[in-house]
Amino acid sequence: MTCPTSTMDQIYQHPFKERRFYLSMMVLFAVFQLTILNLILFRFNVGDHLIVTNGEMTDSNTKGYGTSYYSAKKKGNPKLLNFKDINLWNRTLNPSIYGPVEGHLPETMDTRTSILKRRMHPTEEDYHNIVSGKYKPVGIMTLEKRVLLMKQTMTEALKMMPESEGREFLEMLTEGPFKFHEQYRNPCWFEDEESDTSNGLKCLPYFYLIGAPKCGTTDLQRRLVQHPDISDRVVKEPHWLNRNRFYPQRGYVYPKFEHYLAVFSDGTRQIQENKDASGYHPMIFGDCSATTMVDNRYWTIHPPSKNVSEPVYTNADYIHHLNPNAKIIAMLRNPVNRIYSEYLYFMHGSPEEFHDLVKKNILYTRECLKHNSLRYCFNIAPRNYTQAEIKLEWGVYFLHLKEFLRVFPRKQIFVIKLEDFSQSPVSYMRRIFSFLKMRQLPDDQLNQISSPEKRANVREKSDKEKGGMLEETRKILEDFYEPYNKLLVDLLGKQFDFNNTG
Repeated sequence: MTCPTSTMDQIYQHPFKERRFYLSMMVLFAVFQLTILNLILFRFNVGDHLIVTNGEMTDSNTKGYGTSYYSAKKKGNPKLLNFKDINLWNRTLNPSIYGPVEGHLPETMDTRTSILKRRMHPTEEDYHNIVSGKYKPVGIMTLEKRVLLMKQTMTEALKMMPESEGREFLEMLTEGPFKFHEQYRNPCWFEDEESDTSNGLKCLPYFYLIGAPKCGTTDLQRRLVQHPDISDRVVKEPHWLNRNRFYPQRGYVYPKFEHYLAVFSDGTRQIQENKDASGYHPMIFGDCSATTMVDNRYWTIHPPSKNVSEPVYTNADYIHHLNPNAKIIAMLRNPVNRIYSEYLYFMHGSPEEFHDLVKKNILYTRECLKHNSLRYCFNIAPRNYTQAEIKLEWGVYFLHLKEFLRVFPRKQIFVIKLEDFSQSPVSYMRRIFSFLKMRQLPDDQLNQISSPEKRANVREKSDKEKGGMLEETRKILEDFYEPYNKLLVDLLGKQFDFNNTG
């Protein structure tokens, strides 16, 4: 009688096959671990997604809601790129624009590369044309034209575009008025008034979360969308009003009003799908592009602004024109701390480099103010890369808030001081939901929203190790902002006195 062969006996009869199987599994597991490690170590959020492969920079898809990454590869070996590397690369390729750099080129960059690819800022000629009102925006492009743009400098590409392309954004003030549907809390309407299908539903933001970079808007937005009636299916910062309808982002601009509506298509569908027993749709969404408050640099190319010394319209006018009942939430932070935080987060420079930039930009600003008004000097596009590296003007809050108070009643604007919000997040979240006329949440849910597991957009460890700004720099900035902070107090009250923060 023959005994059946056990599983273990079968394995021992084929030791070579078993070893090969386990070896294959170990290799696959090692590859998986290395892939995960690579993603952790060599991805980091900065602004636009660039990949450098074998010394050549190419475009790639954006990941997440308005989040994108820089990464770099050379001969299969990843190398971390930061803003400093890219700025040095820009200067090497364009010394007349960005200033010369002696004998430095990041090893991942190809010295033969002489094309724009994707830069953080327009060229000097673009800046000049924007300031003078001669800039011609590029319209929606065919694939061939998009490839051409990626292979040409912006100036060369613009020369090849027909005069008629990309002018649609100039007509935005002709849009509307819209007949918002009474069954929707969010400002929505149907293209065909007799239709009630989701395909014809269009929606604008119910609220706008504005401020400036590093004022806490990302952190607040993440808390807001945890409310069951606020959609989280929209891009946090579309930047359409102040940027993407004018200047190419990811290869082309989105100048038409329909492009702005398309940004909120997912949120619109969610609003349409959610309704109560009475048929009412309670959900809302917002446009949380922080720089909508402070960035009006393209006003000079708008026809009504031809041959005038100040902007005729700002982003506040566009928002009010589209929806006079829009609610505005503005986040402010001590302007001295804000500008240094923004510099470290985006530029990753040293306190000494920041000090030099501050001195240069204050000189530029004072020279401008000798011949022009505040509204001109603090809304005009930078004329060179040095002016673009830090944004002094974005901390002059009173000037930018006055634009919104000029067109919106005070009751539609809720201004928050980040320093106060950080001390009492639960109280402020309750007040914000009340301001938005949202149903109040139970205390336990509100406490959970007010106490997130981690903060948004925190400073990197390498930047923390650089320490705070130089005391000399802080004194220069405090002196610069002092008169504008006083005007902010006149506008909003003593609660917003950034001159006395001790």
